[in-house]
Amino acid sequence: MIDMRRLNWTSYNAANGYLTVGGGITTGEMANATHALGKEITVGSCPCTGALGVTMGGGIGRLMGRHGLIIDSLVEMRYVLADGTAITLNNQTDTELWWGVRGAGQNFGIATQATYKVYDQVNDGNHYAVDMEFSMSQLQQILTVINAQSEALPESLALFFVAVPVGSTGGPIIAINFVYSGPVVDSQKYLQPWLEISPVTFSDRVVQWDSLP
Repeated sequence: MIDMRRLNWTSYNAANGYLTVGGGITTGEMANATHALGKEITVGSCPCTGALGVTMGGGIGRLMGRHGLIIDSLVEMRYVLADGTAITLNNQTDTELWWGVRGAGQNFGIATQATYKVYDQVNDGNHYAVDMEFSMSQLQQILTVINAQSEALPESLALFFVAVPVGSTGGPIIAINFVYSGPVVDSQKYLQPWLEISPVTFSDRVVQWDSLP
């Protein structure tokens, strides 16, 4: 194991809209730094994971409907190969290795820093976040709603579906995290089908996007 935790710095280039981060930064720290600039980028669903590790695996997050996977925003990396050579890696310096690291980067070397394209915040960075729990007997109804919404899923809506062995009711439940990155009033037509199947628990709030992980 190689501990790069102290490489947790960030640097923003306002001229090109690129954010460069150290190889030890977490997704939570990256989200906080980006939010402080009035920007946003897809990050993972957990704040404690290493941002570069998540990136090199593809990078799923709640903003991927708008900005794609985390790796879609990756511009360049500082990369150390197995023989100790440190290189600047992008889609021009080595197209084959660049293709390989974008999804399987942990297999070819160690990323000590990465540069990403970041984007202006939508809706002033405000997201409407809803958490709902359903009983296991409601699985068919849940899948019906998910399938219907995923056919034309708007870029502003993200849905997380998790089966939990012990929920707030004390038994197994299905947890749905519904996040809409626009005005609350615009989200209601997408939320209504969930309310119609009667969640066991329901909570909602408006949060800044960097607190979503």
